Amino acid sequence: MSIRTAVQPVEGNGVLEATVEALSGALGLRDRPTGAHSGRVERLSSTLGRRVGLSRRSSSDLAWAAELHDIGKVGVPDALLLKPGPLADGEWEVLKRHASWGCDLLRKVPGLERVAVIVRHHHERFDGSGYPDGLGGDDIPIESRILAVVDAYVAMTEERPYRAARRPELAVDELRSHRGTQFDPVVLDAFETELERDAVWKALSA
Repeated sequence: MSIRTAVQPVEGNGVLEATVEALSGALGLRDRPTGAHSGRVERLSSTLGRRVGLSRRSSSDLAWAAELHDIGKVGVPDALLLKPGPLADGEWEVLKRHASWGCDLLRKVPGLERVAVIVRHHHERFDGSGYPDGLGGDDIPIESRILAVVDAYVAMTEERPYRAARRPELAVDELRSHRGTQFDPVVLDAFETELERDAVWKALSA
């Protein structure tokens, strides 16, 4: 069941919306679990964006970035993407390139330049130790900081080939343990507030 948020595109961006849908569909065909993951990330990212007061344009960009944040994985070999176990160091370095690959792909689409930037930086860490550019604090786009929290939470609460899903409360505990290092404290606090709302929990599990 789809839980995709009906975000209204910026006026005149119907073609862009269709492009995003096509790219998202291609990602789903390439890897169905990744496609389903992106739908959940989009739903919660949009909710969190409203909580922190993003503008209409930023909210639209965030929704599209959330839907396409893993589009760069189309360049990751199946042997890595579907590996039923932890990745070796060299394999992990290849997988980490998906953020910059996704950015490179999206910035070729006129009108998605800002979305491309959000995708590029969604694995940066608040303390500056993330990738691909080692940005920290407010130098990381706010949309990317939101996406980082939501992506991590959703990933932990999903089944993966190499591990079982974590219970939501344990996933939240893990997020808290990285407050101020991996995650923006303000964004994380807002996320926890949103998770207290039943509608969000239901949307996540749909």
